[in-house]
Amino acid sequence: MLPFAVFIIFLALQQYSPLSVTIDYPLRIVIIAAVLWVFSRNVIDLRCAQTIATVLVGIAVFAIWVAPDILFPAYYKGRNLADSYYLSIPSLSWQNIVVGDPLCSLGKP
Repeated sequence: MLPFAVFIIFLALQQYSPLSVTIDYPLRIVIIAAVLWVFSRNVIDLRCAQTIATVLVGIAVFAIWVAPDILFPAYYKGRNLADSYYLSIPSLSWQNIVVGDPLCSLGKP
């Protein structure tokens, strides 16, 4: 119960955080992992039985849950989809792909 409470506290305090996304998210991951490690040791067996499935579920959770938090702030502020994707990537690469109408926006900037 405590790890979930810590996660909810992070969500509630997100708008007041002075840290950038590149510092805030890794810090959250480390703190929540530490809380899970300390308080869930007696409940959860920390050995991974299905390694590939575990990694794939982790990637899916990141793509569905965490990544939109990085993309959508600029999109909600009126930027178009292409600008929002550009602002959300940590480094520019030829491998980045924008899927969708790049000129689509939610409103006036």
